Amino acid sequence: MDVMFEQYLERQNRLDRDPKTIELVGRVLRAFDSHLDALDVRAAEVESWVVEEYVLGTMRKAAYNTKRSHLSYIGAAYRYARRRRQVAHDPTEGVQLPRPPDREPRILSTGELRAIYAAIESRREEMSFHLLAYAGLRRTEAAKLREEHVDLSSQTLTVHGKGSKIRKVPIHPALWDVLERQMEGTPIRPLVRGRGIDHINPTWFGLKVAALAERANIDASPHDFRRTAASSLYANGVPEHTIDRIFGWAPRTVGRKFYLNVADDQLQTAILRIYRDAPVSNPPKRGGRAVAKS
Repeated sequence: MDVMFEQYLERQNRLDRDPKTIELVGRVLRAFDSHLDALDVRAAEVESWVVEEYVLGTMRKAAYNTKRSHLSYIGAAYRYARRRRQVAHDPTEGVQLPRPPDREPRILSTGELRAIYAAIESRREEMSFHLLAYAGLRRTEAAKLREEHVDLSSQTLTVHGKGSKIRKVPIHPALWDVLERQMEGTPIRPLVRGRGIDHINPTWFGLKVAALAERANIDASPHDFRRTAASSLYANGVPEHTIDRIFGWAPRTVGRKFYLNVADDQLQTAILRIYRDAPVSNPPKRGGRAVAKS
């Protein structure tokens, strides 16, 4: 790989970036470097048309977000090289991606949620459904969640989100019941049980959730549950800055970032409003010993 790209990766290591991010950036830069080798063009001599040919030609079948991330990482490497006076300009400037067609965000109806809930056939599916529908977790967050991250006494989950950021998510009573039934023995196991003992694959988790929804004749992804949970909180009067805290979204204004603080008890009160206008499942027992499906 061109020394200019290697130097950028070395900087990411010096800045102690997340190892997975560094690995991803490395794959992107190596793929672009291979493209340059095929064209017999040095990295320092790249013009905008070369980058454009790569993201719109070589990567034409890739998803829009994949193209955007490649363009972003390549641009970051060139901006660093420009600060080191290795190149005169950033060739990604002016490269535009065609806008993807607008799509209406997928929000699951109460009827669809009820149908998926009724289709649950195992404890794994029960846990997956409640983590998504009542906590609004991303599939990666749900896959990482272990019993040691659950505090039933304070009614909170410790969630490891994007960029390894940690946040506290309040536990809804319906989720509390499911967690209480599973919390037995030494707390070292993943909440969503798979073939492995220590962890599960987020992609595998997503496929299992999709299979559960398909059994109910519904097309739904883990992120559809997340959108639905956030939309329900908003529809039931929860302030946006509180929703941001629960879902791990960055504050969108200076006021929300520096002046508004949301206490833990406010988060717990807020989560109780989810689906308040249209309940999905039976009223939670909060510690009762209902018989779980196996």
